[in-house]
Amino acid sequence: MASESSSAAGTQDNETADSDVRHVLIVDDHPEIHAALESFLAKHNFLVTLQSDGSAGIRWARSHKPDIILLDIEMPVMDGIKALYLLRNFSETRRIPVLMLTARSDQKSVEEAVSLGVRDYVTKPYNLTDMLARIQQVLAESK
Repeated sequence: MASESSSAAGTQDNETADSDVRHVLIVDDHPEIHAALESFLAKHNFLVTLQSDGSAGIRWARSHKPDIILLDIEMPVMDGIKALYLLRNFSETRRIPVLMLTARSDQKSVEEAVSLGVRDYVTKPYNLTDMLARIQQVLAESK
């Protein structure tokens, strides 16, 4: 069963317009790994949602249309490559930028993801500041 959680950005003293908040969907079967990223992004005006497998991530993305998707490769139910393929084939999600966030660093995985239109490919473990910069860059390029 897929798990979902969301963290909202903004505080009572520093409310921002909803249009300024960017929504990040993280699809990974080990959400505890991304707890620090979720908290870090929330502090930088991002709303973060976690889904635990590719199938749940696709369903969520189709109905909510996040600004960017961070996608792991190795997951149960549906792996990230299959999920990326399907995301690119649904009209609701084909233009959402996807950043692969995975432990797999082999050339075949990178090439397969790139051929399916992934915007960036980051291997775990990752640096939070670097990850924020990559997300911001992908979002800026997607405007």
